[in-house]
Amino acid sequence: LKERKPQPNKLKNRFVLSLIFLLPLLYFSMGGMISLPQPAYKVSAVIQAVLSLVVIVINFKFFTSGTKAVVKGSPNMDSLVALGAGISYIYSLVLIVLAFINTHTHAHLYFESTAMILCLVTLGKWLEEKSKRKTGDEIQKLIELMPKTVLIERNGETKPTPFSEIAVGDILIVKQGEYIPVDGKIVYGHGFIDRSAITGESLPIEVSVGDSVTGADIVKNGVIKIQAEKVGADTTLSQIVKMVKEAGASKAPIQKLADKIAGVFVPCVTLIALITFAVWFIVSGSVSLSINYAISVLVISCPCSLGLATPVAVMSATGRAMSLGILFKDAEALQKTREINCVLLDKTATLTIGQPKVTDFILINDEKEENLRIAEGIESLSNHPIAECIVAYAKENTTEKQPVVMENYAYQTGKGATAEFGGIVYRLGNRRLL
Repeated sequence: LKERKPQPNKLKNRFVLSLIFLLPLLYFSMGGMISLPQPAYKVSAVIQAVLSLVVIVINFKFFTSGTKAVVKGSPNMDSLVALGAGISYIYSLVLIVLAFINTHTHAHLYFESTAMILCLVTLGKWLEEKSKRKTGDEIQKLIELMPKTVLIERNGETKPTPFSEIAVGDILIVKQGEYIPVDGKIVYGHGFIDRSAITGESLPIEVSVGDSVTGADIVKNGVIKIQAEKVGADTTLSQIVKMVKEAGASKAPIQKLADKIAGVFVPCVTLIALITFAVWFIVSGSVSLSINYAISVLVISCPCSLGLATPVAVMSATGRAMSLGILFKDAEALQKTREINCVLLDKTATLTIGQPKVTDFILINDEKEENLRIAEGIESLSNHPIAECIVAYAKENTTEKQPVVMENYAYQTGKGATAEFGGIVYRLGNRRLL
């Protein structure tokens, strides 16, 4: 169940450092537009070159990744980022050299574009990794539901055993408040289990010998013995963890489309930039003007939204949904949710807050006080999940605060309870008991 951990802190540091050098760079490159005091052109140009070079060094991974992709014949988004940022920087350096040769040259520089591209794309990648980490945290929460050691009964002896050593057929003893570590069948005992982690069922479910249980169920009360039927990677919880990982790694149809576009997008943009240069050079005869327009095509075409917004949206959506208890089988299922206009829920428990409360008390006689006190007396001896709300209702609606002391209390699985008071046998339960 080990997973490679994303490194959002590394990307965060890259973004913060880039931003620290980008802000003064913006001052020197654009401060004059709003009449801020500026040094001489040549001094400002050198400062901009140094600041943008630092940003390039911080984010040099774009250049190595983009170059490798081009060499392999499959240029990607990093290739275009590196191309736009690299040409902007080199062209600006050429302009500086010309400025020193010809003291009257004061051409517009593109150092801020170089740094801005790298800084923004790094921000997008950091957000993407951050959302992946959230997804990883939710997966880890599922994994942590597994107990580290369990009580196993072998040859009449009970001893703690590491979770990893559980085998199919082992008899496991699970006590009140403990997680059930495997999928299996109850061979001894009776109690109530909380299945909300797997099924979303808000109320504990009554189980006894012969009933099936699932890993990550919690025994709310009682002690049960379980014969393991599925262990390790075969358990329901492990399959859910696997599914969540696959969903995080899978790509939505729109992402696959973006990848296909990226394969032709980079060479197309490069070709358009070359055509732009050629057309403007023919029209104007100016190399400087033609290069300006060609670089503008490369810079503006930087695919921030295409390459980053889509995966960030998918990862943040799956992470947020998981924190709310919603699991997607894959990214394609997530994308299809945009077409949903009606939701059907298979059980009312999905809509509840998991805290039952008595809403109505209907009598066939006028002895409300007595009936409520008898009910309170019986349910105060019960550990059934609904018993607590009946006791609470009785306390709120009776004047006598001391409960009736019942005798010969007995609970019948799946039916209800019986008890005696004043020589009379009272029954509280469902239709089968009555």
